Amino acid sequence: MDSMKSSDFQKRGQMMELSSRQLLRQKLNVLPKCLKTHPRHDEIDENPIRRLKFQMFIEVKSIKNSQLKKRQITKNTFDRIRDRTNHSRNTN
Repeated sequence: MDSMKSSDFQKRGQMMELSSRQLLRQKLNVLPKCLKTHPRHDEIDENPIRRLKFQMFIEVKSIKNSQLKKRQITKNTFDRIRDRTNHSRNTN
């Protein structure tokens, strides 16, 4: 009788292992779908801002380079503009 109880217990344990493995597989299958539809909060906020900053940086750099080639500005012009904006931020 004891051997019968132990074999029943082993079968139940195997069934529980199978069900937990199946649950794990289901969770692993659902996880990538959730990540695709619900990105992290900081990724939602920062990605457009980073893209916009990078785009503005490229535009300013191209304008600066084109004006430098045409000799409309000197290399120090943007430094002076940056100093003025920093000064105005500090005084306010």
